[in-house]
Amino acid sequence: MGEVPLIVPVAEGDGDEAALPVLLRRLAVDLGLGLRFGSAYNAHGRGNLIREGGLERFLRTAAMERDCAGILVLLDAEGPCGVPVGRDLARRASGLALTMPVAVVAAVPMYEAWFLASLPSIAGHRINGQPGPVEGASLGGVNPEEIRDPKGCADRHLAGRRKDHEPSDQPAFTARMDLCLVMASCRSFRRLAHAVGQLAEMACAPQRGWVSNRCEAGHRTVAAGVVW
Repeated sequence: MGEVPLIVPVAEGDGDEAALPVLLRRLAVDLGLGLRFGSAYNAHGRGNLIREGGLERFLRTAAMERDCAGILVLLDAEGPCGVPVGRDLARRASGLALTMPVAVVAAVPMYEAWFLASLPSIAGHRINGQPGPVEGASLGGVNPEEIRDPKGCADRHLAGRRKDHEPSDQPAFTARMDLCLVMASCRSFRRLAHAVGQLAEMACAPQRGWVSNRCEAGHRTVAAGVVW
């Protein structure tokens, strides 16, 4: 039996750097996928990923990781739709002609929307020894991906603290949130789950020139070995 494929994450910032491997490991277990995940490369800001040459530099570095069988890039869409940024970054990734598959996923409008989707599972619990969202906190049926400032909304739900301290709190929230609730509410999170599944398929049976024809909510694979 061969070694479990390694997927190397690339994250937008400090909070995501710590939280993304936690999230991906939980997703892989829930989906029954035989994958392992390395530490995330930190772009130290969305701008460092989307600027010319930025994404390419991080992909080349991640590809040099020993045993790397695939790369997953997660960034915030910072808008109501992740298609434009995903399409552009996937196009750029395909131009590198890497030997392993790459997935690009944009959280709509940002990672914190996924926390809000799972608010009932986080509310009433202490996070890192401090009060978390108050017991009974809820969005009242609002679509978390339609909230303009999900980070500010998440901060307002926190009890006894002024703001969410991303680097330490984001992985703790990620470890506790109910993935089924997030999956049901957030299309971009379903896209992440689908991308992880595609990476598992390609990493376990790599095929040069592999192209997925599957479409989901307007998202389409745009190049061989690159998904978004």
